[in-house]
Amino acid sequence: MIEHLNAHPALQLLLQAYSYARELQRPHWDFAIEIGELRDAGLTNNDLRWLLLHDLVLHRREVKSSQDDGRRFRDGGQWKFSKRSCFVLTDKGLQRANESRSQGSIPQRSPENNEDSTSAPTASGTLPLLRSPGTFTARAPNTCVTKPTWDPSRQELRVKGLLVKRFRLSAPNQSRVLTAFEEEGWPPRIDDPLPVSASIDAKRRLHDAISSLNRNQKNTLLRFKGDGQGLGILWELIAPRLDEASTADQTSKERASLAASASS
Repeated sequence: MIEHLNAHPALQLLLQAYSYARELQRPHWDFAIEIGELRDAGLTNNDLRWLLLHDLVLHRREVKSSQDDGRRFRDGGQWKFSKRSCFVLTDKGLQRANESRSQGSIPQRSPENNEDSTSAPTASGTLPLLRSPGTFTARAPNTCVTKPTWDPSRQELRVKGLLVKRFRLSAPNQSRVLTAFEEEGWPPRIDDPLPVSASIDAKRRLHDAISSLNRNQKNTLLRFKGDGQGLGILWELIAPRLDEASTADQTSKERASLAASASS
C-alpha cells in the first residue's frame, strides 16, 4: 500500500509541468519531462519503472518532427527507456503529489520571486518518490561534465575527441552496453542491457563485457565497473590520464603543424 510521496526534486519537475499545461490549457504531453532531467534529479530506471507500474506516471518516446505545432510521441512501454523517453504525471500521480504537498513535504513555489522557497528536499531524499515495502537507493546526479561519445556506425568510443576504443571485429556485448549508455545520455549507471537468455549466466556475461571494455583501450581514459549486484554497469573518467592524453594530443598536433610549415 502506498502511503505518501517522499520529497524529491523530480516530483517538483513533474508537478510544475502539469501546472504549466493546465494553466495554458495545453495537452500535458506538450510539457512532458525528458528522462535526462529526471536522471539529473536523481531517479534511476528502476525508480521510473516502479512509478509506471503504480500508474503514477506515463511514459512515451518523443519523435522528431519538422513541424513546429507541438511535440509528437509514440508509446514507450514500461520496461525500456531511451534518451527520447518523456514522462508526465497521471491523475493518480497528481492526487498523490497534492496529498504530499498539503503535508508540507514538497517545496512550494514562492509567488514573489517564482523560485523554490526551499532549495532542497526537506526529507532525507531516499527513493523512490513513493514509499513502498521495498528499499530503493537514490542515485547521485551525474556531476561529470565530460562524457564519452559512442559512434555505432564507426564503432568508436571517444572522450573529448580522443579515441578510447575502436572495434574492428564484432563485439556485440560491448557494443550493446555502449549503445545503451549513449542512448541514455551517459548516466552514472545503467541496468544490464544485454538480452536475457536462459542458457547464459547473465552476471558472468556482464562481468566479461565489463572486463573487455576496460581492456585494450587506445587511451586509458574510462573505467567501467559492476554495481556489486550483477544487475548494472557504472562508468567513470580517469581524470589524470585524460589530462595527460589531452596534453600529448595537443603536443602531437603542434609538432605536426610545425613539420607541415617547415616543409612548405
